[in-house]
Amino acid sequence: MGKVAVSASGGLDSTVLAAQMVKEHGAENVHMLFGDISEVASFKSWRYVKHHARRFGCHADLIKISIPSSVRSAFYRFSKDESLKERRRRERLFKQDKRGSDLSRMDTKELVKHYIPGMCTAIWTGLVAHATMLGCDTFVTGLMDRDGRTDTVSGAGMDSSTEFFEHLHYARLYIWGSNSPDLVMPFRDLSKSDVTALGVQLGVEIAQTTSCDLHPPCGVCHECLMRKKAIDDLS
Repeated sequence: MGKVAVSASGGLDSTVLAAQMVKEHGAENVHMLFGDISEVASFKSWRYVKHHARRFGCHADLIKISIPSSVRSAFYRFSKDESLKERRRRERLFKQDKRGSDLSRMDTKELVKHYIPGMCTAIWTGLVAHATMLGCDTFVTGLMDRDGRTDTVSGAGMDSSTEFFEHLHYARLYIWGSNSPDLVMPFRDLSKSDVTALGVQLGVEIAQTTSCDLHPPCGVCHECLMRKKAIDDLS
């Protein structure tokens, strides 16, 4: 049975997917890959990933991914899902970053067009590259198709659309050839409620997962609200 790499964020969807892959392929063949972009949130999310990997008995790999601080600051600066306090904090950090001066003059549409795709591609490419070095046959992500939504810049946009992954799927063939893993979105057509129900069936500790980039979760962003609705649907 071939190796499977799971893109793990510490969130509900990717954790449920990891549990499903362990059930289908065996714990020894599953690698939970976490992309660390050097943020406080990354450290806390990584703890969730390690916790579940130990519980599932599978592997957990931390992959360092370098993102220019100016781009990273700009990425969060325009997020409409953030609390006002958090947004102001990020804007202060952004203004302190001299390399972000050119980005500060960009409007949201220009930022989405030029910088967000590059950041998303860097993260996903880093994870797929690691999966290729591990000799994995398949690379799976728990993301659900959002039809390329780009009205926010909160991480839930074009990087989780079917079109994005189709392009990435062909790009990995060009870069690494046929030895690279197939990219699969098993939860593409599922809802958050469907995934949550599956997690309960698989015995996933839902309370030990996160829902957004803030710790503790903000409770008001799109991802937090969708998680709350899914849990409410179960009851």
